[in-house]
Amino acid sequence: MTTAARVVLEDCRGALADFASDLQGGRWRRHWILCVTLLRAVGHILDKVDTKTDQDLKRIINNEWTLLQKEKRPHIFHDFIDEERNTVLKQY
Repeated sequence: MTTAARVVLEDCRGALADFASDLQGGRWRRHWILCVTLLRAVGHILDKVDTKTDQDLKRIINNEWTLLQKEKRPHIFHDFIDEERNTVLKQY
């Protein structure tokens, strides 16, 4: 079970639900940055926290990360989550 990453993913779901409300201006921008940063944080938490809890889980996470980097799929990760997070943070 990827306990820590699931907490972050649940926070992503909550941020997305808040994002669906009528946001404008600075509130919209802050929620956008929050959403894409949390989405990318799931991968970091899997790597830095959840891999330390279970050796089998570590092997699975490392294998999936290698495949993700090699295949450049799914596009939503490479073209949106990773790139958009880098873009919005660098704009700040």
